[in-house]
Amino acid sequence: MLLGLIFGVAAVVANNGIKIQAIPSSLSSLGFSKWFTQYVNIFGVNILASSKVEKSHLLHAANVMAQYLDSDGDSVVDNEKVGKALIASGATLVMFGSPDNYNMRKFFRNPPDNFNYQDLESSEVVPTGVNTTNVHDATIEEVYHLLTCNGWANVYPQVFGCDATSQIGKTMVNIIGDCGYAFNKTHKEPPNCSGKYHYSDETCNFACLVVEYTYWATTTLLGYQEGPPLGPKNRCKDINNEWQMCTPALLNEYDPAVVRILGYSEYKIPRVLPDGKYTGTVPDLPASIPGDAIIYNDCTS
Repeated sequence: MLLGLIFGVAAVVANNGIKIQAIPSSLSSLGFSKWFTQYVNIFGVNILASSKVEKSHLLHAANVMAQYLDSDGDSVVDNEKVGKALIASGATLVMFGSPDNYNMRKFFRNPPDNFNYQDLESSEVVPTGVNTTNVHDATIEEVYHLLTCNGWANVYPQVFGCDATSQIGKTMVNIIGDCGYAFNKTHKEPPNCSGKYHYSDETCNFACLVVEYTYWATTTLLGYQEGPPLGPKNRCKDINNEWQMCTPALLNEYDPAVVRILGYSEYKIPRVLPDGKYTGTVPDLPASIPGDAIIYNDCTS
């Protein structure tokens, strides 16, 4: 890892080309520098972090994103269409430190227009090299939310769109079954219902549920949700109140439809669970700034 100085800010450059630098002028002119001091670009996708975010946490998030987009580590985005959609939609991960929640709330009241955001708090990150056997690394979840909403859902809206007409929306409805939805006050949990996915958060609308469902299914197939060695200890038990298919075998048994969708080769869904150690090299690309005619599949409202 190399250290340098960019615009008066100490830069961190990893051997895989991932580098922490000052906020680019193209983003600073839009007001981002009011909230953020650190920037990383992963295949054109923006990551912005406040000064309170530890560099190890920022680098971990960047490496996880790179691994999701380039599972085989050949330094090229696995699905070129998804990569282009992420850039066109201004997909941007924003990170705030745990003592910085006030600023995070202020930022989201009036963020720069047209960008599509996903937040990740520094306290939710379990950086590379830290024992994860007891702690959930939210980086695995939040980064994937950003990529599915603005990448796969935009390129394949009939498959990954965040509504009841998409293929994945239909499979979700089936697997929720009679457990209902918290956002419309029909939510139930076993033993009062038989569905295998039941999310109790009333603020999570249908689109939000699809995003969560896509994350649960993908990372189950990648081995994270069944616990060690890839996921946290006691993971199946800890998530049982929301997700009851924590192993690939259970997902295949109860929800073979989503397994078929995620396994279709054209979509090039990630095949390896990120561990924060990207082995390829990311290119040096400019910051992603969406135009007025952006594409956007509304998965976050």
